[in-house]
This record gives sequence, structure tokens and C-alpha cells, in this order.
Amino acid sequence: DGVDHELTPPMLTIADSQDPVGLAGVMGGANSEMTDDTTSVLLESANFSPINTRRTRNALDMNTEASYRFERGIRAALAPIALRRATKLMIELCGGQAAKGIIDLYPTDREPPVVSISRRRIRQVLGVDYTTSQIEKTLTSLGFEKAKEPGGLIDLIEAVEAAPAAERNNTLWMKIPYWRSDITIEDDLVEEVARTVGYDTIPTTMLSTQIPNWEPQPITELKDVVKDLMVSAGMQETISYSPTTLDNLSKVDALDESNPPLRIANPQSSEWEYMRTSLRSSILNTLGSNRRIAQSDGIRIFEVARVYLPRQEAKERELPTEKEVMVGVLSGPRFTTSWMASQEDMGFFDAKGALEHLFTGLGIQVTYEAASDSILHPGRTASLTVGKTVLGVVGEVQPQVLEKFDLEGYPVAMFEIDLESLLQAASEVNISYKAASRFPESYRDLALIVDSDVSSASIQQIINRHGLVSGSTPFDVYEGEGVPEGKKSVAYRVVFQSPRGTLTSDEVDRFQGDIIRQLTRQLGAELRG
Repeated sequence: DGVDHELTPPMLTIADSQDPVGLAGVMGGANSEMTDDTTSVLLESANFSPINTRRTRNALDMNTEASYRFERGIRAALAPIALRRATKLMIELCGGQAAKGIIDLYPTDREPPVVSISRRRIRQVLGVDYTTSQIEKTLTSLGFEKAKEPGGLIDLIEAVEAAPAAERNNTLWMKIPYWRSDITIEDDLVEEVARTVGYDTIPTTMLSTQIPNWEPQPITELKDVVKDLMVSAGMQETISYSPTTLDNLSKVDALDESNPPLRIANPQSSEWEYMRTSLRSSILNTLGSNRRIAQSDGIRIFEVARVYLPRQEAKERELPTEKEVMVGVLSGPRFTTSWMASQEDMGFFDAKGALEHLFTGLGIQVTYEAASDSILHPGRTASLTVGKTVLGVVGEVQPQVLEKFDLEGYPVAMFEIDLESLLQAASEVNISYKAASRFPESYRDLALIVDSDVSSASIQQIINRHGLVSGSTPFDVYEGEGVPEGKKSVAYRVVFQSPRGTLTSDEVDRFQGDIIRQLTRQLGAELRG
């Protein structure tokens, strides 16, 4: 591959009397490549240890088609067959001439593996009873050969432990053909019998035991509801692997060096070595992958999955705490390119709107309070609380964090919800039927001057407390010329509706006055002129 590699035991090389010409099971050397001037070719067909091949490939970081094949195990009997086949093709297609003879070096004359199959096991798995002659005829038609019962002491002990003497008489021992490396246990042979005879010939019978009673799983049901609500809010669900790297976790400040995450003993890849303690890096990596493809589109994605939090002072082999979490990000233009829509980027309030759609669907009243987070922008971060329970956080990701994921160019709004806390809050909601009013709505727009530290939620709480207010929505916030220093102007649309009759303009004015007096007394609010 044009790179110098340092080889260490037990890496295996294929070599001549002077130099190595290939890395066994991984890649051939450049000095053994064929060119237009090649006239003589020495063919080598071999089989290598799957474990050693995989360790060599991991150590040298060389993923090849050869390593992919040898890592999964190849029957040794295939080597001479493949050699003869390759020789024949070269003669037929290239017009070459084969030298006489084959040099075969193999440590031992290994017999093909032998696997047993019994009528008793077929009855257990398939619920039908085939004769030994039917079983033998079926398997031999697929290339299997009948073998003698193993005569070694260990084999005899295993056979006696597996079944009594009467059952051993109804047991067949079959040699596995070299091309069936997938057959290793008795149930593999049972599957071959069922597949060949035909699943449609197996009679339908009732279950031998009673079906277990259904047990409610609130967190699973909540996850399904949450996913549906987020999709209906315009979000798209993504799925990512639970294992990750320490570098990814450190990018989102989710790595505690004093209490490191769980490390997988035998990871599939160096990129999947540690169990994640946060979904933030996963969703940002997914956003980065999508952003490279759709550079000018708005992206709204979320993921619901588990994080694995290491226990404090965990004992040896103690598993981490598994926690259900939802995380989502919104980035890019709010609308697709059109002459009818402005090209503004999504931000904090877009993420907040998606969450409000979720909480409304669950019937939860959530309070947004200014908060701080290690990777979210100061002043654009809010915690989500229900009573004294903290559900999560929403905010805009800091630019220096986005640079680590190659996400410069667009702001990124992120939210993170603890689903177990959300379940607790949702279970306390008492949903009751409320008839729709037959009478029309009336609305008033209120522009209020309040202190800068007064939250919109506290204002809305007072407005919505009035008995004839069916809803209120903030639609403008202003600080600047015309507003005293330390103050801000917040505008609300307040909707009035009565279940008993149509409200007159005088009645609405009176109700509005009541609300303004409450706001003035409790928050010091003034009606903006």
C-alpha cells in the first residue's frame, strides 16, 4: 500500500529465501506484483488463522478484501481446490503452460469436521419426527457424508452425556463438506433438513406452554409517543452506534478522566471502543455527515437511545447505568429556497418550538429558565423544568465546539431530554375532556414593559391564570430606543373565549384591565404606550 509497516510477532509473512513477498491473509508485497513483462508465475494457495489475521489487520490498520475473507474462517480443504481452479483458468484464458506437480505443505492430514444430528433434537426444534433414513437421504443430497460414530474417550463421554443409549441409536454423524463452513452445530443440520424438506410440510401445532401475560413497559411506550411527536414536528429520526471514541466524547465535554467510560474488551474497530456517555457527539457527527451532502438545506434530526454512565467506585465487571435520553439538533435555513420565504437560519427558538410541540402533545407544562452548559452558548441556553424536576436543556452550540465537527457556517441549536424524568412528569398529568366552546374568540395584543430579568413564562402564567383566557402567545421582544435601560418590551396575543356566550368589547376590555393590574402588582409591568 506504499506505506512502511513495522512487523512484530506473531504476524505471519510469506517470504522467499531473502525477502518477504506478502503479509499472510492481508496483502501481497509490491515486489511480487505482476506486470506486462511477467512470463513466469508461482501460484500459492493457503489458509491462515482467522484470529491472527484479524489481529494483524487491526495492528497495521490495513483493511483488505483478503483480510475480510480470512478473518471469517475458510476451510483448509479449499486451498488445493482453489489452486487447481486458478491454474486451469490461467491456462484457458491466458494460454499459459502449467509446470508439473504441486508442492503441498500442511502440518497434519485433518479430517473434515463431523457433526451429529438426532431424531430427538429434530422433534424438539421442529415438532415433527423424521426417520433416520429420511434425515440421511436429505443431508446426503446436499453433499454431506455419513460418518462413523467418534470412538475417542472424550467423544464417547460427550455422546453419553448428550443422550441415553436408546437415543444414540437414532443419531447420525455427518461429515461437513468443505464448502459449508457455516455448519458447526447440530441445529445447523436441523435447519438444513427443514429447509430441504420444506417448511410448508411441517404441521402447525399449538404452543406447548401458555403465552406470558402482557406487562406494561411505560418507558418503551413513551419512547414511541415521543418519536411520533418529534416526527410530526418536522424532525427526522437517526440511529447511531452506541460505541464511540474518547476523542468524540471529549469534543462535547462528556469525558470524566477520573471515572472513564466502559471500554469494550474486543471492539470491532478502534472507532467503537468505548460505550458512549452522551448522545451529543453522535448527533453532531450525524449532522456533519448530512451537512457535507446537503450544504444549503435545513436539517432537523433527533435520536432516542441509551447512554452508559459508569458507576462511581464501580466493582470489577460491574456494568454501567443505562439511561434513556433524547437529543436533537436543528441547523441551516428555516425554509427551502423560495421567493415567498426569507432565508433565515434556525436557532434557539426553532428548537424550543419543536420541544413545545412535544410537551403539548404530552400535556406537560414546562418552564424555561436561563441556564449554563459547557458546550452551549451563554445567554442562549435554557433548562427545562416541571416543578422541581429538571427534564433537560436547550440552547445553541458554541462555535468552538462546532469547529471540532467541521460544522462552521450555520448556527446549530441543540436540545437534550432525560426520558426517565419526562416519564415521571408525564405520568403526573391528569388529562380530562374539555368541550369546545360554541362561541367565537376575541383577542387583544398587549405590549408590556418589564425588567430585563423577568421571564416570559412568569408573564404568561399570570395571563393564562384568568378564567376566560384560552391561550396566549408571545410574538415580539424588543430592547433599545424607546425602552428604558434595564427594561424590555414583550408583546403577547391574548385570546379570550367564554363557554356561556359571545364576549362584548367592553367585557374583553375589562378582563384585559384585570390582567394588566395583576401583572403590575406582581411583576411591576407597565403597558407600553
